Amino acid sequence: MARRGKIARLPHDIRTELNQRIRDGEVGSAILTWLNALPDVKAVLATHFDARPVTDQNLSDWRAGGYQDWLDRADEYEQARKTTEHAQYICSALGLDPSDALSLIVTGKLVRLLEGEQTPDDIAKLGHVLTALTRRDEAALAREKFRSAQADRAEDVTRDESLSDAEKQSRIREIFGLS
Repeated sequence: MARRGKIARLPHDIRTELNQRIRDGEVGSAILTWLNALPDVKAVLATHFDARPVTDQNLSDWRAGGYQDWLDRADEYEQARKTTEHAQYICSALGLDPSDALSLIVTGKLVRLLEGEQTPDDIAKLGHVLTALTRRDEAALAREKFRSAQADRAEDVTRDESLSDAEKQSRIREIFGLS
């Protein structure tokens, strides 16, 4: 949902600092004093809101909406960062490529899901991850099949005794898209 209120129209860096101040427990009156004194805020308010300042009600609405969205994104980012760190560790410890390491992590999450340790939101997120992994694997298989077909065609060309070496080279370049 696109937000259109006073705070939603502020520049990203100001909204981020506002969210951090809320998260850190700064009181509303101090936040409003800081926010309404910023030149960029004054400019947005003058352009879109007849220069009316950000109010306690605007801040309250933001805490219930935009701030909650920010917290959710921050949590998702943190989870992605932790998963990446785990995948990197697995790659180095077991010598796996990153996609195989990620598959191991997802498998572990599925086991916990089956053991009842996951919420419905976790299930939905895992569904998206599994879909992405499946698509990645299908794409990898398709690429491998295509490369194999190219190699077979190139091998057939090299065996064709009716072609000169120059014709063979030309056809092989065509097969691999190099002409």
